[in-house]
Amino acid sequence: MDPILIGALIWLAKRLAEKGFDRIFDRVVDGQQLAVPPPPSPFAATRFTAPPVRRHDLTVAGAQGTSDVDIAVRHHLAAQGRKPVILTIQKFSDTTNGTPFPMVLGDTAHLTLPRDHYFLTALIVDLPSRRGEMPTLRGVGWAQPYVADNHTAKLTIATQHPTEKLVKKLGLKKTDGGTVFHLPPEPPAVAAVKPAAVPPVSPPAKSFTSPLAKSFAQFTFPPPAKPRAEFPAIKKFPITRTCRARAFVGNNQCTFLAIRDELCTIHREQVRAGSDIRDYRTGERIVLP
Repeated sequence: MDPILIGALIWLAKRLAEKGFDRIFDRVVDGQQLAVPPPPSPFAATRFTAPPVRRHDLTVAGAQGTSDVDIAVRHHLAAQGRKPVILTIQKFSDTTNGTPFPMVLGDTAHLTLPRDHYFLTALIVDLPSRRGEMPTLRGVGWAQPYVADNHTAKLTIATQHPTEKLVKKLGLKKTDGGTVFHLPPEPPAVAAVKPAAVPPVSPPAKSFTSPLAKSFAQFTFPPPAKPRAEFPAIKKFPITRTCRARAFVGNNQCTFLAIRDELCTIHREQVRAGSDIRDYRTGERIVLP
């Protein structure tokens, strides 16, 4: 997990104190209306055509490059169901302002963001049962991605159990020092499982020979004094090999069996006669001693 940004969510704690949890997702943030992207064109690229190159027009005043990010949240405990998640998005260099984005645990948030360095947090909560009450924080996680990809970047934020110390580090505290969320109790510590004790090995029992077996032992044949002679080893015949010389026609290897010096009878006589016979593997002239 990336390092934590101390006091990153002071703006969220201030908004919760001023507006309450019911209004933290207002579309107006600091007097500016959030832009809603237009719906995709029905004539967009299909699977039969290549997607168009995404270009960023910076000739318009205030224009800036953007990138697409798919963000998923993974709970630190298994089988948590579809719990509400508050995804906060803010510039890494700005701890005074940000945007909360609602999502559900198990879904993926598909966002388009200006290219920059961000600090993202994921807060898994239990919604309050009554208006004006504080929600219960079930998990908290964060990431520090640098968003500037041409393709859609995939990001998964893993959470951990929220503690009072961790929540206060993020800046989620009131003016009186308390936190703006109800915190769940600490999970019970899992006791270390001791290995099972190995039972002692009992000594082998003594062999018992009945008197009747002793009386019949005199009628049995004793074992041979000398061990039985082993069968002689099977003689291994040498593996036949083909001639190592190059064939008369073409550059293939001779297919005749090698008789001596890894040469067939014909090629060996030619080498003895001083002919230029080449080795098929090395291409060098074969010379016999």
